[in-house]
Amino acid sequence: METLEALRPDLEDCVEMEEELVWDNWKPQNDGSFYDFKIASPDGSDSDILSKYEGKVTLVFNCAAGCGNVPQHAVLKALDERYADQPDFNIQAIVVDDFQCHGYEEFNEGLEAYGVKNELDLTPGQIAEKFARDNYGVEYPFSELTNGRFDKHTYDPDWVPGKQYEQEMHPFWSEITGANSVTRNEE
Repeated sequence: METLEALRPDLEDCVEMEEELVWDNWKPQNDGSFYDFKIASPDGSDSDILSKYEGKVTLVFNCAAGCGNVPQHAVLKALDERYADQPDFNIQAIVVDDFQCHGYEEFNEGLEAYGVKNELDLTPGQIAEKFARDNYGVEYPFSELTNGRFDKHTYDPDWVPGKQYEQEMHPFWSEITGANSVTRNEE
């Protein structure tokens, strides 16, 4: 297994490429920090799950039950287990459901519709959490459902980013993706 130090040149190339392609025009709108964004737990019992991580290393990622990339949980579980004895390292799943073309057919209509159809008394965040726990054995915490995009993307070869506005992005995603600095081009 390569060490992080051995990968550093490749990582630096990726960062440079990412900065050139994505971050050239990005300007943070929030004068605060990551920890200032309010995101609740899946059951709503904690209205501010991020603030407890302030001053700690926190890996935050987006996930949805049935997303075509759910195997990420296997890797993140291994990382979580590797650093389980490190109280200042945390993994936090932030639940999104902005893709109507899930990798698993039962979720194609979204997490909320899946819950209704299956008569589950669970929130979308709890459905994503249950799916990951049942299928991958993860133990890290999940969030409520957040809107990670301003569109609900379905597969369409002619799809143009920035032309479809169906929902407001959660301020957390808007800030960290730079979408808050993109001019809307609604027609």
